[in-house]
Amino acid sequence: MKEVFPAEDPASNSWHVDKRVPVALIFTLLFQGSIGIWWGSQISARVAALEESRLELRNNPDRITRLETALSAVQRTVEKIDLKMDRVLSTPRGSP
Repeated sequence: MKEVFPAEDPASNSWHVDKRVPVALIFTLLFQGSIGIWWGSQISARVAALEESRLELRNNPDRITRLETALSAVQRTVEKIDLKMDRVLSTPRGSP
């Protein structure tokens, strides 16, 4: 009697599901796989949003420089107003 090795069996070359594998296990694996794909897509969307916000924040150093320049101009104006107010308040009321 000749022994049949798995490599010689034509049915062993094709993919098959054994009847001992429960259908619930197959559905569970498919469900977990779909959840994994969904989770990966959510992570991808979050990373894309973070990259976009990072690009928006990249312009902040220029913006901060402009704000500092504007603030120094406002500070000089306030100092001029303060000096004028001191002069106005230090002069007597009756003098021109």
